[in-house]
Amino acid sequence: SIHDPKTNLYETYGISRLSNRPGESNRQAWRHDINVGNSKYRLVGMDVSTNPGAVKPFNFYGHMSDQLRNQVIGLIEQGGENVTNTILVGHHPQSSFRGGLGKIRDMVPYFINGHIHAKNMKQRIGTLLELEADDMKESEGWRLLVFDHGQVSFSDHYLNDAFPLVHVSNPKDARYLSVFEPNHAAASTHVRILAFSSSASNITLVSVDFDERNHFASGVAVHMGENLYVLEWDPMQDFALGVHTIHVKVTDGTGKVAEVSQVFSVDGTVLGFGLDNIYQSMQAIGDLSILHRLAFAIFSSSNIIFLIVHRKWLIQFNSWLSRYIMFFVVELIVGPYLVAKVFGEEEPIGLVFPYGIVAIDEFDGIVFDSQTYFLALFAQIFAVFPFLIFATIMFQDREGKETTVFSVRLSLENLLKALSTTKPCTASTFSRRFAEGLLPLMFVLLFVGVIVVMLSSYYLSVIPLFFSPGIWFLSGNVVWSIYLLGTMKKDDDEGKMQNDASP
Repeated sequence: SIHDPKTNLYETYGISRLSNRPGESNRQAWRHDINVGNSKYRLVGMDVSTNPGAVKPFNFYGHMSDQLRNQVIGLIEQGGENVTNTILVGHHPQSSFRGGLGKIRDMVPYFINGHIHAKNMKQRIGTLLELEADDMKESEGWRLLVFDHGQVSFSDHYLNDAFPLVHVSNPKDARYLSVFEPNHAAASTHVRILAFSSSASNITLVSVDFDERNHFASGVAVHMGENLYVLEWDPMQDFALGVHTIHVKVTDGTGKVAEVSQVFSVDGTVLGFGLDNIYQSMQAIGDLSILHRLAFAIFSSSNIIFLIVHRKWLIQFNSWLSRYIMFFVVELIVGPYLVAKVFGEEEPIGLVFPYGIVAIDEFDGIVFDSQTYFLALFAQIFAVFPFLIFATIMFQDREGKETTVFSVRLSLENLLKALSTTKPCTASTFSRRFAEGLLPLMFVLLFVGVIVVMLSSYYLSVIPLFFSPGIWFLSGNVVWSIYLLGTMKKDDDEGKMQNDASP
């Protein structure tokens, strides 16, 4: 089991590209050629992980440097005229590393990767097919890659899958046809099937059907040695146009049955994938870090504009408060957010900015991009925005309505009403509205902040040493809210005494 420390292959064979271990694995890009008969297939691998590498949650995105991109291009082009097919291999899909593949996207037909490991995450970008594989460590998934007369086909399986296993290499699945490959199905004479069991001689029957069952081209495949089974066919006569379906049924000596169906086309018709899951549609957008940066820029600029528009009323109420809030907003735009052991407990300290992480000590100030924009966006939405609502409460003037301070519904109503009016109010009224509207929400935010710190120390492996002034501002305002709540109660008591004393 991969979860057993005694048999964990990662402990024995896992080698980092930037480790001090010798060998060809200690490289950022590599190449491996496979000779099959008169054909040569090339695997080109690349590692876009950052250096130094951070722990969760700062290790999601990678970075493709110009140097690495040129190195990969060189490996693809070197002796490429004698290569039948080239497959690009990497850990990060295109949506999770910055820099992009560039011209590499037009040089190779396939890009096999992992990282997110979502089922059915496959997409076609131009002429490039990006085929994400499942996770071996958690899901115990693996991929069978087959080279057949210049064409590459694959099927995904799991370690606990029951035998027999079946793969149809010709005709190829119509979803994965590539302009880089010859249309071999049209000129082929046999359907080719790979069938695996606990013993190669244990397969007793491989039957093939087309389209509707009992098609006239259907038949029983013949064993050609090892795991290969073939069936004669005439593709141009029987399946010349459009998309068709092949059904394969394999039976072994123990009576176990495996069935596989896949679509194919002889005329080169290519089928799409559809949006099988939300991750696939997100990945089709491209580099997700661009969306994070764009959203961060929009929220940050809107917060600044909000403060500028209401600066007049802020200064009228309290000029120092105006500067205080402006500093808070700007500080969470500029950073740093956090000083922490983001590279591990025994590694150098890192400064977490919205724009990346600065590593100090032995790394001497190296900055690399990460998903820190997402962290900054989270802070803008859940820390900055609530306190800008706090600034608008001073424009609210609501009279004669009794409220319950800890009512979440009434709190939200107060905040929404504050956004719909620009009437200034007194400090006493402001204290009341502030306590009524934000005190419950601030306790919720503080609770969430405590949970985040606990997770960052335990699950995310980040050891926080110091939080930014903006984070402390979040906690400080909770204390201030309690004070304003007391002020509100004092104002109510004084008002009642004056009413009782009046004739």
